[in-house]
Amino acid sequence: TFGRVDELLLPYYQRDMAEGAMTREQACALITDFYCKNNLILGRGEHQMSGNSAKSTGWQRNLTYDAPQYIVLGGRRADGSAPGNELTNLWLECVVPRFENPVIVLRYTADLGESLWLLALDKMRQNASLLIYNDGAVIPALERAGIAPQDALTYTMHGCNWVDAPGIQRTAICSWLWLPRYVLQALLGTADAPAPDYQDMDQIYERVGQAYRAALEAECARFRASRARWEEMSPGLLRVDDCFLAGPIERARSWAAGGVPYVTLTATLSGIGTAADSLAAVDELVFREHRFSLETLRHALRQNYGFSTATELATAEGNEARRPRAHARQEASGDEARALEALRLACLKAPKFGQDDDLADQHAVRMAQAILQEIEEARRRGTADEITIFPCVETDMNHLRAGAETGATPDGRPAG
Repeated sequence: TFGRVDELLLPYYQRDMAEGAMTREQACALITDFYCKNNLILGRGEHQMSGNSAKSTGWQRNLTYDAPQYIVLGGRRADGSAPGNELTNLWLECVVPRFENPVIVLRYTADLGESLWLLALDKMRQNASLLIYNDGAVIPALERAGIAPQDALTYTMHGCNWVDAPGIQRTAICSWLWLPRYVLQALLGTADAPAPDYQDMDQIYERVGQAYRAALEAECARFRASRARWEEMSPGLLRVDDCFLAGPIERARSWAAGGVPYVTLTATLSGIGTAADSLAAVDELVFREHRFSLETLRHALRQNYGFSTATELATAEGNEARRPRAHARQEASGDEARALEALRLACLKAPKFGQDDDLADQHAVRMAQAILQEIEEARRRGTADEITIFPCVETDMNHLRAGAETGATPDGRPAG
């Protein structure tokens, strides 16, 4: 990422303007040329473009397939200066809406200024690659995760919109914890922990939290075990990015061996939509409307709503990734098949997150809050074992792998 260019370059801009070495128009031309070069070199820079086939326009043909470059503007300043300055305005003014790269990130604050805000809105109206991050949400979130207030102020982002504390923080472990898996563990049980006959949603949420916590604790244990070896690992292999971080050179230690102030663990809340939809369906169909018993729903999930997943796997040309073929209907008795299909359709019609339905939206909020509490407990704040954990609502492209590995869910989705 290029970082906060309106802060980094402001002293040079002001000096050149004061000395008459540059005009505003010349500065605008330089910025525009910079935008053009980025757009030319970087292309789309998004990994949703296609698969891994050699004939695709993805990994094999675009060397910057996963490399959008961020230019960060505005936001709270460590020196207390205004969030928007003359360079903030100039960089926004020069944005070319049709360019897909670089990606402009405006850090919003209530005192940003109306003219700057209207300029940003106009660029977004023209479909510019421009994102808004709210300092009022991001900075407190970083502080809650364990980043010092003065460091949280400096945040930028990299890769797939990952927020970071630039130069002083690196992620050692990213845990992809798929929430629907823990919903199913709670509903169906496991060999070691059979599911009880729940009487209400509170009991289900408690079991979901326990299942997630067990998986997260395993990741935390892996992180702590690695951290315990930092002394014997140091200095560690020098990485390219060690040369550009605060700490590794001075301490003669790679960031991977603790050479930066913050080595963090990212705990993802992945699949939160499917998890919320599943819990909303259970809540409405089982506990509120009593249309089906919990055991009937469990039976339908175990029977995959009467579908069978084909065991043959198609292999894309030049790609080792296995892709399940479409589901085929099982040869079930007529009455059972009709009953399973009726239940599945009821699950499909149950409230869905993001559809302006209060019940489903409340389950998404409750799920997020429950998981955040589990994360808070797992980090062991204030102890020698404390870990800086970044909670992250993200699925990225992992819905493909996770979906293929996950059984039928109560939102009406078949296995696979």
